[in-house]
Amino acid sequence: MSRVSKKTELRLADALVKTLAAVVLPGVGGTLAGELGAWLVEKKLGTADQGIQLAKEIERTIDDVTRKLLRNLVSTFPSHDIEAAAIKVVATMDSVELDLSGLVDLGLSGERLTAYYLASAPPDLEAELGEAAAAYRMLLAEICYRMAQLFLENAYVHGRILRELLERRRGEDTALFERKIEWEDDEFTWDYRFEARDLMPTLDVSGPSRATIELPLDTVFQEPAAVLDIDGSDCGWIVRGPAGSGKTYLLLCLALKALAGGLPGHLAAWGPKVPLYLDLGGDSAPVPADAMARFDGRLASRAPRGWEERLIRDGKAILLMDNVDVHAVPPRLRKIKQLVRDAMGSGCVVLVNTRSAVPAAWTAELGLREIKLREMLPIEVDRFIVGWHAAVAEECATEEERKAVRAARDGLLMAVGRCSDIRGLCAVPIFLAGLCRELLGGGLTLPDDRAALVERILRATSATDPLSPADGETVSVDDWDDLIELAHWSTQNDEEFTAAQAAAWLRTTPARIGELAHRHRLLRHCDRQRFAFVQDTVRQSLAARFHAQREFLGQLVDWAATPEKRRAVVAAAACLPKSVASELLSRLANARQLGTARAALQVMQQVDPDKRERIAGLTADLVPPRSPELAAQVVAIGEVMLDLLAQEEFVGPETAACVIALARPEDLAAVATVAATADAATRKMIIESWNDRPEKAALAEMIRHREERG
Repeated sequence: MSRVSKKTELRLADALVKTLAAVVLPGVGGTLAGELGAWLVEKKLGTADQGIQLAKEIERTIDDVTRKLLRNLVSTFPSHDIEAAAIKVVATMDSVELDLSGLVDLGLSGERLTAYYLASAPPDLEAELGEAAAAYRMLLAEICYRMAQLFLENAYVHGRILRELLERRRGEDTALFERKIEWEDDEFTWDYRFEARDLMPTLDVSGPSRATIELPLDTVFQEPAAVLDIDGSDCGWIVRGPAGSGKTYLLLCLALKALAGGLPGHLAAWGPKVPLYLDLGGDSAPVPADAMARFDGRLASRAPRGWEERLIRDGKAILLMDNVDVHAVPPRLRKIKQLVRDAMGSGCVVLVNTRSAVPAAWTAELGLREIKLREMLPIEVDRFIVGWHAAVAEECATEEERKAVRAARDGLLMAVGRCSDIRGLCAVPIFLAGLCRELLGGGLTLPDDRAALVERILRATSATDPLSPADGETVSVDDWDDLIELAHWSTQNDEEFTAAQAAAWLRTTPARIGELAHRHRLLRHCDRQRFAFVQDTVRQSLAARFHAQREFLGQLVDWAATPEKRRAVVAAAACLPKSVASELLSRLANARQLGTARAALQVMQQVDPDKRERIAGLTADLVPPRSPELAAQVVAIGEVMLDLLAQEEFVGPETAACVIALARPEDLAAVATVAATADAATRKMIIESWNDRPEKAALAEMIRHREERG
């Protein structure tokens, strides 16, 4: 990732000081608070206190530019030469002379100030800076915005500007007042592009010291792959995907990129438009100003009256409509549709995220195309884990805290390879973020606490804010019991089901099923008035809890005879109490299902010591396998053995051969974990077995992540 040197930071600070001093302090010889205060008093322009305040504001502006702004720039343009961009900004600022009169000529506008500087920039920035030209323009614009804010918000400077304006306006034409609304809109739009980024929601994380850390979403979550699938020639889209798959984040990601000038090239035509994130949840009328206020009232309260509507009317907006309820009362639904039609008709870009499945006729009526979010790939899960913990570590105050964060990262990377239930949940961003949060601050460890961790993550999904659930916010006992029983019946019948079918299974009413789907993100609406669980891993995990709760030992032993159902047996075993767990082990051993018994033993929290010793003795030759014949037996048992193999500290060629044979594409983390703990020859064998597979490069990167653990 590109960084800016300390030398360049100091040069940038020096250029900023000189520019600010030339505008607000003509004739002053220094910027120290004492000198500044004395100069203001001597010139009878203000008090010493005003001078000290102005000095502090200049210092704060410089610190904001050299620290926060440069860090945001590196985050937005990670592959660009930010150092070269910053040096070119310094050169541009040094080449332009600016004073108070000149600033007023520019209309006190950060936008016009940027254009004034750009007029002195090289004519072909791309030829000189390459891709870093975008970072140069963004850095210059951000600096101009911050200077304009200081000019307008400091009492002394603002007074000087107003005096200059009053003198000029005595002879001005009244046409200026006729353009007042247009000017106000333009000025607020310019400010909005910079301020909205800072108002974006953050992810609140409890750090190692239990202090709350606020992480900007774009430093934690990766850009959804769907961004690259959007065709910029179309203007209306609907985002599809189960709860937790990242639909809301896709809208926020597009808003951030549009604000920062970082949209991909094929969406360049969207660049001049203003992104408006509208939260349309609730029952009130879909008024853009109100929806924007629900996102953040601080910014919306300062917008000129009717600003959002004028942007939409003039086709200048990217309308990001979240939490749309397609089952709302007819009058509200008609207004939502009309808003979409008006926006698309005027030339705006519209993206819609709905709270439930949308009938095909609904999207066809509005002319919306689909964006489908897929689950995360194994390499994306790895990068998320590494990036999430890097963002947390950067905010930590001590090396001891950073060390604890790195240990949590390494533990989760290895656990994803060694625990299939954890690995399955990681494919959904909302679950993965929860795993990162809980392992860092929740007092749990893997793989020992895997069952408790999975349940905690699933329960937190129903919180008001699942990314930062409030203490004590949980699922009621009745709802949880109904969800796990519904998962059981779903595994016995169909993945999708109607409310009537589910009601018959649970001996309740269809309205009750609708309530569960509305309250809990673990269920989703499908087409044709059907429901399903958000992910099969979720369904299987919940069903396992039902089997453990009801102690269906006979059924679990019967399932162990079918390779495809052995993982379900192990998942249920992890939730059993001590006495019942020991009984299940005995029954599995008596049924000669030794592989499943050993896998179940590995996840059980409490087992009778004699039973543990017996199963370990009966399966000692299986794990780890020490001959090709034993390896063949392990492979024949099936994928239920994969976690056991991945948990071996010393990996031989037979273990590696079993992992290669058993691993599916979604189990790439298990392969990487085994390779990272193997000797050089065995690791080479594993990597070469992936030579003809598209995931080869991803596997190599995932192995490096695990080799680099502390």
